[in-house]
Amino acid sequence: MKLEYYQNGSGELQTIVLKSISGDIENKTMIDLCCGSAPQTAFIPFKEKVYVDVIDRDLPDNSDIIVADVIEYLKNNQDKVYDISISTDTIEHFRDNDALEFLSLTNNIAKKKIWFTPLGEYCMTNDQNDNNPDSHKSEWRPEKLEQLMPDKWAYIVFPNWHPTLGENGVGAFFFWTCDDLKKDFERVKKELNILK
Repeated sequence: MKLEYYQNGSGELQTIVLKSISGDIENKTMIDLCCGSAPQTAFIPFKEKVYVDVIDRDLPDNSDIIVADVIEYLKNNQDKVYDISISTDTIEHFRDNDALEFLSLTNNIAKKKIWFTPLGEYCMTNDQNDNNPDSHKSEWRPEKLEQLMPDKWAYIVFPNWHPTLGENGVGAFFFWTCDDLKKDFERVKKELNILK
């Protein structure tokens, strides 16, 4: 299940897509894993928001942030369940095995899980010893995720998300999973019909 749109990316478009994938958020709880500065989730009106990042950052809505290694946080908080987990610009900061562990650990923390990442290789470090949390250590495409964990996610691909980055620009994609993914995919497809 995949949608593809050729619009250039923006914070506004990212918020529109995140809201659409999230669905009805009235009285819903959200955890933003590896939240960075939470440029979009801070402005989506969830009932409750929890932010986790390895770096203490100022958030636009003045929320508190839990400063922790996200994988360790997830391992130690499997008893907490949120309606939605969101992780934008995240998995590329992990090496492949750590990214897959991160994806697996989110299974129990939320009913719906949403991610956003660059499409393919962008700005990756070649240093295997680079432990800077802001470095890109892996590259992702829907095809790679399908090969590693088949039939788990729905995808929304934007091949031209960052038209000014790199020689030919850099794409990005959203992917998500939930209980009735086929039904949810059809709902999101109808809602995002405005993008065509």
